[in-house]
Amino acid sequence: MKRLIYILLMLLAVVILVACGTASAPKAEEPSFDNDYPQYNIPSDSATVLSCFEFEWSEEQGGYFVYESDDNQYMDLVIPSEYKGKPVIGIGKYAFSSYSKVRSVIIPKSVLVIDSFAFSYCDYLRYVEFESGSTLRMINDYAFNNCKVLSEIDVPASVEKIGYRAFSTCPMLCSINVDENNEFYCSENDSIFSKDLTTLVVVVPTYSEAEYTVPEGVVKIMEGAFRDCDGIESITIPSTVKYLGDNLIGAYLKQINYLGTIEEWEDIEKGSKWDEKARDYTVICTNGAID
Repeated sequence: MKRLIYILLMLLAVVILVACGTASAPKAEEPSFDNDYPQYNIPSDSATVLSCFEFEWSEEQGGYFVYESDDNQYMDLVIPSEYKGKPVIGIGKYAFSSYSKVRSVIIPKSVLVIDSFAFSYCDYLRYVEFESGSTLRMINDYAFNNCKVLSEIDVPASVEKIGYRAFSTCPMLCSINVDENNEFYCSENDSIFSKDLTTLVVVVPTYSEAEYTVPEGVVKIMEGAFRDCDGIESITIPSTVKYLGDNLIGAYLKQINYLGTIEEWEDIEKGSKWDEKARDYTVICTNGAID
């Protein structure tokens, strides 16, 4: 009888320990996105993959442009390289724009064009990968505009055109890496330049220094190059610069150091809205200042 009581007491102790352990176990971390969107859920079967997209045939370009389907429930997508036996050659205009909750996308090497506004206002987009051997040629205007959490992107070697403000208003973008084999662009000092270093295309919004020096020999500074760089307070511009694009400088810029005369500064071709976003700033030239 004593033995039976001992066994019962031991079993009771085990039950109590298990119950305590369960009560103290930490809760699973809540998903960071809406609960109706599963996490890390790249579809695997081909029928489901195709249901995530809509396709539009381009007779002129001989391939399909892809768009996100209104019924897509997946946050992590791999764009197919072909549809109905024909190549997918483009990501269409506004393809994933505004209401998409896509967080990651893998783009096949068949894609030649990322069209204007393709990923604009994709508030959840964190990760963009280009398949090895990418043949991408064009990243058109505003393609990744207002991607709030995009922090890094690689530009393939094949890219020939980066459009107007293609990466604008991406507050967490700290790295744009151009493949070293690209014949048209290069990345240096957290910036994209033309390969011959005569054109400054864009500076990453998270540029960490308060001062930025445009390299000697640069002739053009393109539209929006500094627009989102709220940390930059001073820019040094060499006298080689002959063109300043629209929406060029940010709201917190205080000073431009121009390494030429007032007359040379006034002769520079400037977009009609080149300093539209700026507040109060001073241009300091070699022979005086302009407020």
